[in-house]
Amino acid sequence: MMLSKTAVAIFNSAVKSVSAVEIIPQSIILKNDVLSIKSASYSLKKYKRVLVVGAGKASAQMAVALESVLGKFITSGVVITKYGHSAVSKKIKILEAGHPVPDENTLKHSREVLEITESAGENDLVICLISGGGSSLFEVLPDAITLDQLQNLNTVLLKCGADISEINTLRKKISLVKGGGLLNSIFPAECLTLIISDVLGDKLQDIASGPTVFQEDALHNEHVLNIIQKYNLKHYLEPEVHVKLLSPTQKSAENSKHYKERVKNFIIANNQTALNSAYSKAVELGFDSSIVLSNFHGEARDVAKLIVMKIKDVTEKQNKKICLLFGGESTVNVKGNGKGGRNMELALAALISLQDFKKPFVFLSAGTDGNDGTTDAAGALISSSSLAVLKKTELDPQEYLNNNDSYRFFEQIGGLLKTGPTGTNVMDVIIFLSE
Repeated sequence: MMLSKTAVAIFNSAVKSVSAVEIIPQSIILKNDVLSIKSASYSLKKYKRVLVVGAGKASAQMAVALESVLGKFITSGVVITKYGHSAVSKKIKILEAGHPVPDENTLKHSREVLEITESAGENDLVICLISGGGSSLFEVLPDAITLDQLQNLNTVLLKCGADISEINTLRKKISLVKGGGLLNSIFPAECLTLIISDVLGDKLQDIASGPTVFQEDALHNEHVLNIIQKYNLKHYLEPEVHVKLLSPTQKSAENSKHYKERVKNFIIANNQTALNSAYSKAVELGFDSSIVLSNFHGEARDVAKLIVMKIKDVTEKQNKKICLLFGGESTVNVKGNGKGGRNMELALAALISLQDFKKPFVFLSAGTDGNDGTTDAAGALISSSSLAVLKKTELDPQEYLNNNDSYRFFEQIGGLLKTGPTGTNVMDVIIFLSE
């Protein structure tokens, strides 16, 4: 198998391991009408209704997988996913909306979710299906904030270089459903949330902005103000948004002291799950494999330098077939007017740093959701062949990097990795192979 095809096979193995079709049947067990997940169990016969709601890039596939396990017990439901990520379901309605910037359908469909949750009573069970992308796809706004203002906030945050925790902190401040706010409409029903994590450290409050996670102390104005100042955001935000961001906020459900016992959140897959699968596949294919980093973060081009440094350090000492794995999520402070995404930008920066690498190699950086930025690529793959092709052109990779134009660079030399929507989302995976 060619080295590049091997890298793609390893990546596909990682993605498959965190797909809802694989994960949900492994995570929940239905026996004698009792649903069990980790330390919790639910006797489904005791509930008047089992309602399903959710949001995220993986929510459609999660809905279909949940139906395959709980079928007859599900009364109805609504989940919201990204355009192009839908699936065919039986009882759970699957709707599509804008990502990474919310649109009119985000607000419209989110109201349909609330119609379900607000109807829930004390004898009902609400199962929430949450995954990365939910912050954009699920939103109910206070009267003071408009869709245009929400879109501007999201666009500014996505370009400023802020990490997902910082972005979601500000998103929560202008939302009625983020930061535990959804629990207000689920109360007093029992709530079980199944989560596919797309954030470092699997912080529940950050995954899709934690709609079912109690966060009474998570939104202090001092923290919000620090983020605004850190990225010089005041000049890019409308006055109404700036005022709302710095106003007191109470998100979590009323009666939270006793209601907490009726709310359980479980992470069923994360980036580590994907890395472990990639590791096993690489070993199966005969590579001396290791997971070098499972929490990379920061500016994409800086992460690329760090990873290449680690690659060179390891490969100088070994002559075996090597597979080095890295997991995490970088950011991009967009200053140019090019087309790209964090994985393609990282791969381009790595290509620049690997121009003096002597051994045959492949370096793949891709998002497990199949989308890098707003492009149709999941990321990019570079290799010794990429260096050879580059030498025959007059392209200056640094010029493309400076303009945040990685997509157009790889369009010309080859290397765009296009998987299509994968139906899952656990951040990014980097695979380096050398022989």
